Amino acid sequence: MSDSQLVDAYQRLWKNRTQGEIKEEEAAITLKTLIQRELLDEYTHPRARRSKEEKFYFASKRILESNLDSSIQIQLLNGFLAEMERIKNE
Repeated sequence: MSDSQLVDAYQRLWKNRTQGEIKEEEAAITLKTLIQRELLDEYTHPRARRSKEEKFYFASKRILESNLDSSIQIQLLNGFLAEMERIKNE
């Protein structure tokens, strides 16, 4: 599974998070950035933001309840988990 396919899968789940045309060599960085912004709730007004843990829970639930192929689900979950661990360790 390529990183650009994972970005496409992410954008299917979060329809208002489009990034336009993404080159294959930029896809890994783009995916990491999208996940980080999602976990930090940067798309929400500051007064309405939720915690990283809540966002991780909601993202995991959305991914698992989706109709994406199970291998894509696992890779997206691994991306969220890795980014969550990185954010927690900062």
